[in-house]
Amino acid sequence: MSTAESSTKWVDVQNDGSLDGFARTNNLDPNSLRSLKEGVVILPMNTFFERESSFNLFPKPSKDILLSLREKGLQTTLYEDGREKRNLILKSEDIVLPILLFVGQAALQLGLSILANLISDRLLRRKEKPPAESRVRVQYAQIDQKSTIVRWRRIDGPSKDVARMLMEEAQVLAGQGLTKNARTQSSRKQRKVR
Repeated sequence: MSTAESSTKWVDVQNDGSLDGFARTNNLDPNSLRSLKEGVVILPMNTFFERESSFNLFPKPSKDILLSLREKGLQTTLYEDGREKRNLILKSEDIVLPILLFVGQAALQLGLSILANLISDRLLRRKEKPPAESRVRVQYAQIDQKSTIVRWRRIDGPSKDVARMLMEEAQVLAGQGLTKNARTQSSRKQRKVR
């Protein structure tokens, strides 16, 4: 991760929109992802070392994220494809989070808010470095009901910046959802008037 604070920005990961392509890029089984209908799946970091892994590598905060999302009412599961699960342990003070796969925008909006609070409230308190110096790497993807990747983004940088950017992203998504709902309600009212 780079050290310049000004470089903390979202990066849209280039992809073909297919679940198969997403799975292939992340060394995952696409069939294990196809059955998703709602909620969040916590994915391993199987390509973290830039080679395929014969087991699923979950970063240490995976369990905290799983529990936090479930506590807030999001249906959340840990990815499973039959391979052995192992912890990804890093020697640095950086916090690397698992990839989060969201089904639908409502889960994404709430999930990003929860993640921002988790970074600020829990994960940073456990680190020996002051929070301003800790760095965080976050990656998420969103699929629609047809299993198409509609958004795949990542960010890494100082923890405070990443938490702020996650919260801003959740607020933008909330605004998009409100705008969409307002258009739908408006068009319904226009149909009734005619």
